[in-house]
Amino acid sequence: MKKETKTLSFKTLLICILSLTLFTGLPYQSRAAADTKAKKKEVYNTETLKAELSLDFRPNVEIELFEHDAIIRPAKGNRIAIEVSYIAEGLDEKDAQMLKKAMKANLIEKTGQNIKLSNRFYEHYSQFSLGPLWGKIYMHLKNGEKLSIDKFKFTKIEIFLPRDMDLTINSKYNSLRQKQSVNGNLTITGYDMEYSVPSITGNLKVDGKYSSFYIPEAGDAKVKLYECKFRSDKLGKTEASNKYSELHVNEMEELTVTAYEGEIEANSLTDANINAKYCEIDLGDCKNITAELYEGHLNIEKANHVKINGKYFESRMGTLTTLEMTDGYENDFSIKQIDQLSSKNSKYCLFNIGTLAKSVSLINSYEDDLSIDRVKASFSAIETNGKYMVIKLGIASTANYLLEGEIQYYNFEFEQSDFSNIVHKEHGNKLKYKYQRGADNNSKRISISGYEIDVIINHL
Repeated sequence: MKKETKTLSFKTLLICILSLTLFTGLPYQSRAAADTKAKKKEVYNTETLKAELSLDFRPNVEIELFEHDAIIRPAKGNRIAIEVSYIAEGLDEKDAQMLKKAMKANLIEKTGQNIKLSNRFYEHYSQFSLGPLWGKIYMHLKNGEKLSIDKFKFTKIEIFLPRDMDLTINSKYNSLRQKQSVNGNLTITGYDMEYSVPSITGNLKVDGKYSSFYIPEAGDAKVKLYECKFRSDKLGKTEASNKYSELHVNEMEELTVTAYEGEIEANSLTDANINAKYCEIDLGDCKNITAELYEGHLNIEKANHVKINGKYFESRMGTLTTLEMTDGYENDFSIKQIDQLSSKNSKYCLFNIGTLAKSVSLINSYEDDLSIDRVKASFSAIETNGKYMVIKLGIASTANYLLEGEIQYYNFEFEQSDFSNIVHKEHGNKLKYKYQRGADNNSKRISISGYEIDVIINHL
């Protein structure tokens, strides 16, 4: 028995030694295979490419940039250049050269006087990732070749352009800073981008989504914005279409805008034609304004003529020459000073006026209220006609005028001793009246007529 036990112990020992040798060799073989694979796949870190053209003509330049920030700098002399640096990892020598060749071939393209600069050297690509553990990029290049890359990223894009040119930019998911002005026209199509330029001498065209633009100065402009911010110091004639966007321009010649749920601000302009819903609009000094509004705010510091219509909006105004409204509904006006106000067919509107210089006309009003803190002695006429109205007037004590009208269900609050030559005729609940204040002067008249009217007059 003792001999058999020794034999079994020897066999067991032999098996353990063989097993240990086998399992120790497996990692060694795996490491060797990995080293062989690593020799096949080189790792390329940073590469820099540059392409340039010398010009003997005024170019039309197009820039196409996707997913990477860039800077545009002034070129030295009449030339165009682009310089890019990038990181590409997980390529062997052959694929690295293929990538480099494809990129360089697409950096600058020339067709006649049209120059195109682009960082898009591929038709399309797909990216797959398992978090930080693993990732792959599969590219289909414009030349038909295909690449598989572990990592790719531009680290720098610099473009050098002449000043004298027309420029078109197509850009997505990036920031583009232009350091030199453009002596020509500028066209931008931007998606989720930021853009700025010192100025342009020509016309401007912008089509943006989810982007911000700062263009200090340009000529005439056409701007289409969706969830964007646009700022400028000075523009010419401007056409704008805005949704959920901010349009801020310090000075412009004319503005024609259609807007939905956004902000519009202009400190100085000649004419404005506005069609807006749910918008906050602030205008400074403007000659003529035509506005169709729905549920928003229109604030004006100074204007000559304002023609306005809409529903459910508020308006704060400084100094106006004339304000004209037709078919207003549930609007609220606060006006510091105005020469002439006229409104037809309005309902549920409030007119609060600080100083009236000449005239007011509210025709066919329904539940409108008119309140004037001070009517100048030089005024010409106040005329109201409607239902369920409240008229409050503070009139200069030196004013001579005729107060007249026909009212059914009236309420007067003023001192009858302030008037002479009183004609007061009631028939049931109807009143026909004429009150003269001061010298008989029919050139100044206050005519208040309608149904259920409150009239409150104070002589200042």
